[in-house]
Amino acid sequence: MLKDARISAIFVTEFKRTRQTAAPLAQRLGLNPQVVPSNNSPLLIARLHAGSGNILVVGHSNTIPEVIRGLGIATPIQIGENDFDNLFLLLRDPTPRLIRLHYP
Repeated sequence: MLKDARISAIFVTEFKRTRQTAAPLAQRLGLNPQVVPSNNSPLLIARLHAGSGNILVVGHSNTIPEVIRGLGIATPIQIGENDFDNLFLLLRDPTPRLIRLHYP
């Protein structure tokens, strides 16, 4: 699904699951995912602010809401601990917008 999304960078945490999730796309695009510790959302947010283009972040139910908030979305996001079928698109317009896609 994301192979044609013009992803310019991929960020993952140190955990195996996030690295495995990102691996097929990273390999297809010839990108090396950048590892940011799951307990360092401020670092990830800073890197996302500094980045350009379309960036993929593969995270966790307890980290993605903080990253979304740090990128300018004020509405709290809830992700269940066993909820693995959502894709969040954050559009970095002058007023950031969030689109939540759910794939059952």
